Amino acid sequence: MRITSGGSVQVVITVVPQSVGTITNLTSVGSDYTDPVPANNTVSTTTTVLPLPVLSIRLLSGSRVRLSWAVELTNFVLEFKTNLVAASLWSSVTTAPVISGSERVVTETNTAPMRFYRLRD
Repeated sequence: MRITSGGSVQVVITVVPQSVGTITNLTSVGSDYTDPVPANNTVSTTTTVLPLPVLSIRLLSGSRVRLSWAVELTNFVLEFKTNLVAASLWSSVTTAPVISGSERVVTETNTAPMRFYRLRD
């Protein structure tokens, strides 16, 4: 692709990551002519791939429930509501998660007849 002197081009790269980790994209340009500023011809961009925000919910003995999600999901908040009426608000679960292996875990007693949970970023 040819770019005129002083021109610019926008390139969009769409990636579907196959695993959690870091992706580094290195892009460089060159010229048939002497470049007075060759230091700006290369750029590197790093993207961190996080796991999908999957919430695991497991009923324990009695009315206790165990909620867990991947430890890498640091910017997510665990919320609940007691019905799914659109006008009702979600409330934050106040129990702080504990890190257990590769998961953040909250164990609580569910005193409501029914609770719906979600992770929100």
